[in-house]
Amino acid sequence: MASSVLIGILVLITSVAGTSIKKKQQTTLNRIDVNWEAPTDIKNRFMYYKSGYDYDDIPVIVMEYGNWDFQGAAEKGGKDLEIADLFIDQLNARLLGGFFHEKSNMTDSIPVDKEIVAIVDFDGWNLSQFNSPPTLKWMLDRLSKMGIIYKTISYGFIVNANPLVYQMINTVKPFISNFLEKVDIYGTNVNHWKTHLLKKIPPSELHPRYGGNQNFRPVSIYG
Repeated sequence: MASSVLIGILVLITSVAGTSIKKKQQTTLNRIDVNWEAPTDIKNRFMYYKSGYDYDDIPVIVMEYGNWDFQGAAEKGGKDLEIADLFIDQLNARLLGGFFHEKSNMTDSIPVDKEIVAIVDFDGWNLSQFNSPPTLKWMLDRLSKMGIIYKTISYGFIVNANPLVYQMINTVKPFISNFLEKVDIYGTNVNHWKTHLLKKIPPSELHPRYGGNQNFRPVSIYG
């Protein structure tokens, strides 16, 4: 109950800022150095990777949100949170700039050949994180920023979404509706969503946890 009230307050604050925040976020991302190297500790706690390519040769980027140390950084605050936030912003800047294809200058229009396939995995997200006000606030902020990168997404999958995750997504839905139109959201029935991933992505390009081959190796690891 307390978490629902907290979410309501946070949404109210975010909705008041609305459009101006989105414009500022876009400007900020355009200024980020996509080649900046974050501290090793941050990269290890917020690792993502280029898994491979789908059947249409589109890069597949995997973000294991459920394993990211949102709670540790949010509750510690200060420089730790600042650098972690910048590292995730850099990911968004890389998406906008076509970093996962060849390097290019960022533009407002993302060519089709600069799009990526996104897999966002919430396995591990739990009640402890949901009941931590600074963690929940930061997570809602991060989710709301997905609305900025929707043009870079060809299609995507949100997997292992438990009821807590669904509640967060519904909370920020007004800010990421364009993003959500491009992704399919699946719960924790692994066998169900694996079949959908494998219809579009070869098993050679996926980690075994997503239905891929046992000898899988990612193209690049950012962390």
